[in-house]
Amino acid sequence: MPIALSVDDARKVRLGTAETIFGLSWFLLDGGWLMAWRPLSYPCIVIAVASAGARFIWLERERIARYVAASECAWLAMNAFWVVGDLESIRWCITTAKVCLLLGMLVLARAFLISRGEIQTILFRPIRRLRVLLHIEPKA
Repeated sequence: MPIALSVDDARKVRLGTAETIFGLSWFLLDGGWLMAWRPLSYPCIVIAVASAGARFIWLERERIARYVAASECAWLAMNAFWVVGDLESIRWCITTAKVCLLLGMLVLARAFLISRGEIQTILFRPIRRLRVLLHIEPKA
């Protein structure tokens, strides 16, 4: 008999799945880039971008969480343009990667500014790609 999940639990499972696909595809994208394996890198760019976008469907509605996720999208875009620019020797892709870096930094700065006293939360909140650290429980 299947276990029924609450709406919030189902949202968390879907978000976790999207984040796992996001992190794994990004990891493989970087590995493909390191090894100059275009047939691995380019499909992983598409999968990473799709899963990054899908996360916004199930992400918490708080503004700071959305800003952090948006900064990760800028980071991913920077990485993707950098990969293509490096592997194909396309200068404008490298320039676009630099613009994405600046955009991601601005979005994080905005998150910091709107945190209104929640500075500790934003500073100590792990980047979502490293979310697994939230599930490690200290040993008693």
